Parts: sequence; C-alpha cells; structure tokens
Amino acid sequence: MSSATSKSNAPETALRRQQQILGHLRGGKDKQQPTAIDPKSAISHIAIYGAGIMGSGIAQVAAQAGYNVTLWDVTQADIDRGLHAIRSSLARSARKTGQTGDQIKSILARISSTTDQLSACASADLVIEAIVEKLSIKQDLFERINAAAKRSCIFATNTSSLLIRDIAAKLCDERKQRMVALHFFNP
Repeated sequence: MSSATSKSNAPETALRRQQQILGHLRGGKDKQQPTAIDPKSAISHIAIYGAGIMGSGIAQVAAQAGYNVTLWDVTQADIDRGLHAIRSSLARSARKTGQTGDQIKSILARISSTTDQLSACASADLVIEAIVEKLSIKQDLFERINAAAKRSCIFATNTSSLLIRDIAAKLCDERKQRMVALHFFNP
C-alpha cells in the first residue's frame, strides 16, 4: 500500500477501530456496530470543582439532567454564591417554562456541596474541573484528588486554553488514559 493510500484511509481506519473498541466496551455482540449506552448507567455522580460561573452552571445542568452532583470550592462563601446563582437561574427558567416548585426542589436536592477536596470526589464517576485557568493550580488539584477518586473515575477539565497533557502531567499513566477535555460554554 502506498503512503498516499494509507494516509487517505487513515481517518476511516481510525473510525472503524474506534467503533470496534466502543462496541467491545459497551458489550455489543457486533464489534463493528457499537450498542447504544445510557450515560446514566455509567455515570451517576459528578463532582464539580469550582463553584464560580462555570462550575455552578455545569452543576445546574448536570442536576437538571438527573445526575447527583457534589459542588466543591475553597470556601463556604464561594459555594454559597454558586448555589445562589443556581437557585436564581432555576427561578428564571421556571418563570419561562412553567416548572413547578417541586421540580425545582428536586433539581436542587441532587446538588450537595463541600469544602473538603478529597471527599468531593470519593464516590464520583466523573470529576469536572472548572477552577482558575492556571496550569500549576489545575495540576495540583488533579494530583491531590487522584488518590481519593475511584480508579474508574473519569477526570475532565473545562479548560479553554491549556493543553490536557500538561494538566495531566503529574498523574500516573492509568489516570492519564481517563483524562478528557469537557469544555462548556458559559451556561
């Protein structure tokens, strides 16, 4: 096969391999055609680090989608501001959509909070980092929570400008394989 031919088939081959892997991971009988997976069967608890505009918005969206969320920040005052922003956003949404008070309470009941960095991720299936955009601080956070998080936990960064490989530099190879970018726009 010429190098020109192999280069032109590379995306197709990569896609086919990805489908095989996904099919295998999802337990599909046909490894070429992955079976559908319900994200809620693989992820039920999300830990969100950072209760600012982005973190609180992500927490709200996740709770509205039915996930249990733990919201972490450095101080209780930071968390309180984030929870206030969530309540205000839900109230605005309820006025527009007609959601009931009980529906809003149900969403809020899925959100817990803590200033304990390690306990926030102890039972999480997915960690989403939405803290200050400074490499050393992000690296330190992931390095600290690595031991407390389940081995199966996926680490995600909401970075908009830093490289994932740089953020994950202090993590072991196994954890680096479970590190992704999950960028949200301002919710």
